[in-house]
Amino acid sequence: AQRDSYELDLVKAQLSKKTGVFACEEYSAFVKGESIYLGEGPSGEETTTPLADLDVSGTMGNLSAPGQTTGSWLNTLTFLQVWATVHEQGLFSNHDWTVKADPDAVFMVDRLRSFLKPHTGEGANLYVRNSNCWVDSIELLGPLEVLSQAAVEVFHQGRESCSKKLPWHGWGEDYFLQHCLD
Repeated sequence: AQRDSYELDLVKAQLSKKTGVFACEEYSAFVKGESIYLGEGPSGEETTTPLADLDVSGTMGNLSAPGQTTGSWLNTLTFLQVWATVHEQGLFSNHDWTVKADPDAVFMVDRLRSFLKPHTGEGANLYVRNSNCWVDSIELLGPLEVLSQAAVEVFHQGRESCSKKLPWHGWGEDYFLQHCLD
């Protein structure tokens, strides 16, 4: 969640109603800077997982600039840090699927579970392609990213190599994630 924005209020509301990621078996909420109290959860006090402030907020892409693939946030560095923390925490290894959901994404856990059920337990390196709007372009949009346990591991093992080999500096995190997993 973005500190000092409407996103934090959304996250707190979702926790209080046990919706969005808070309807999952386990969850983490991330914020740049110090941890923030979110409210009371099933196990007591819930706080955000702090991330280093990489001073990249506010950087927007420009589709007319060479090498840029988004007019949205250039947030790859932030989400590389999020995914590294997800791996370090290890919660993903307790589950078949890991979901990254933006605070303002509509995310209905039961519907996603039904959709994923035929692919659960396969152990394969999978991610959900959630867009087919653009031919030969992005098929994994950032508001809701769904990765199998194996895909989280594959991404973790390959993210440094992808950072070196891919021309990602004009990309959003979703485009980077898709290209690294492909």
